[in-house]
Amino acid sequence: MQNPGVRKQVEEMLAGHWEDWVHEKLPALGGLSPEEALLLDAKRGRSRDSLTAEANRKGARRARELLGL
Repeated sequence: MQNPGVRKQVEEMLAGHWEDWVHEKLPALGGLSPEEALLLDAKRGRSRDSLTAEANRKGARRARELLGL
């Protein structure tokens, strides 16, 4: 890891892993991807405040559209 070229390759590999990971279906999330699970949670509007809950549901719907989900 002292070699800058090796360090750069490892950093790029790990960055790619995390970029892909958010889209992977995970058994721990009931077969959802992390991005789907977060959006589902937001859509459910777990807030006790009805205005915030509705704004989160709308935002989650828009995020799903933007992500093509």
